[in-house]
Amino acid sequence: MALVLVVGSTGKLGRAIVRRLRADGVLVRALVRPTSDVTVLRDSGAELVVGDLRNAESLRKACKGCDAVVTTASSLHTSTGFDAKWTDRNGNLNLIEAAKWESVGHFVFTSTIGADASDAPRVFGNKRFVEERLAASGLRHTIMRPAGFMEPHSVDPLGPAHWHRGCAASRHNPNELRHRPNELHRHSRHCRNSAIGAREHFCP
Repeated sequence: MALVLVVGSTGKLGRAIVRRLRADGVLVRALVRPTSDVTVLRDSGAELVVGDLRNAESLRKACKGCDAVVTTASSLHTSTGFDAKWTDRNGNLNLIEAAKWESVGHFVFTSTIGADASDAPRVFGNKRFVEERLAASGLRHTIMRPAGFMEPHSVDPLGPAHWHRGCAASRHNPNELRHRPNELHRHSRHCRNSAIGAREHFCP
């Protein structure tokens, strides 16, 4: 049976993915930080492993034996205590390298709608940078580009939300959703199901 590592597992999207995978009988390992509120994963049936995106060794240990990695980690939330450079850039690059080191079969990365826009905020540019590095990594992968989730952001609470909505309306087809590996998924309403749908590529 496949084992999936979920990074960002205590966030709203991450824990929804954990519970959905477990409901479908998939073995889940959830990466949590020493300061994470793990009560949100209580009774989920996931194996909890302590690690940090800033600690490459902890990520290799977390990835060991995993068939897939799903990451929803983001610096847009004040609860992470991380900045954009360490979470959305360096942290995710560490995770990609750890997945390669441990020969993980599939990597699912949660980016954002508009990551490739020329006028995108810096945090979105970091997402795009990681997309490019993931595409060049040789890992089999899925990149999701959801629109903004309905929760507060740590920087300019109205600005990013307005930018997201304008971008979603003008740049992307909201009905575009694919489950093929090495492609993009772009609809926030289906983001959780896209991550779950990607399991067809790594679950026997």
